[in-house]
Amino acid sequence: MRKALVVLIFLLTSFSLGEEAYALSKHVGRHYYLTLFASNHKYPIFSKEFVEGRGIDTVGGLRELWLDDYKRTVGLRFGFDNIRVNRSGFGVSLTYWRTEFGNEPFLYDSELLMRQVAEYRHPTHSMLSFDANGSYIIWEQGWQGFAMYSIAGLVLDWEKYYIDKYEIRIGDIENSEKGNLVTRKETNVDIRFTFGFGTRIYLSKRLSLWLEKRWIKGEKFGVDRSVEQGSFYNDDQQKTLYSPINSLGMAFAF
Repeated sequence: MRKALVVLIFLLTSFSLGEEAYALSKHVGRHYYLTLFASNHKYPIFSKEFVEGRGIDTVGGLRELWLDDYKRTVGLRFGFDNIRVNRSGFGVSLTYWRTEFGNEPFLYDSELLMRQVAEYRHPTHSMLSFDANGSYIIWEQGWQGFAMYSIAGLVLDWEKYYIDKYEIRIGDIENSEKGNLVTRKETNVDIRFTFGFGTRIYLSKRLSLWLEKRWIKGEKFGVDRSVEQGSFYNDDQQKTLYSPINSLGMAFAF
């Protein structure tokens, strides 16, 4: 449903609606802009470093999971747009975020008196998003105005973290020492699809305020599955991991 809505907005805002319907907009033409964002990155998606044993609740999909965490971060965008005389436009943009999240452990197996835990430490995302943007100025008066825009693009996603795998005793989890501790550093690079929408409020010839929501798409997987001798059996019900980013930004056009 979200994908269909974004595609519809994108198509509506990317094509001409008839040049004779509007007076010439002050924003017509090609513009470059630089935007600084204050962003809230929720439920980050990371590679999965464990396989759940029998009787253990599954976490995420087969290859990926999301951390139950969110952090505020800063994003920087450089973009270009071309506004036509009917106030619709099309552009491209490049946005960078870097976010470090809190440590998070996952129970993934249980044997006799011991539990097996995988803990992500200092998980970090560095993301470079290349987007195509369709836009439409709904209202304007002079240099002031209000526009809607859509987002569809690809994200180069570099994830980095330390992963600890260890055992703890059942019944004394808080005070139990970590047994058979194995620690390693991991880095992974993925290309992900992203989509979303936003509003742009023109304050003056050069300055505008941006409010934006987007989703980073992760793995699609079967919701109900069991582990039988190392093989996964999925039913027909599917789920997809999504990581949302909410942003408020100020742009300078030149």
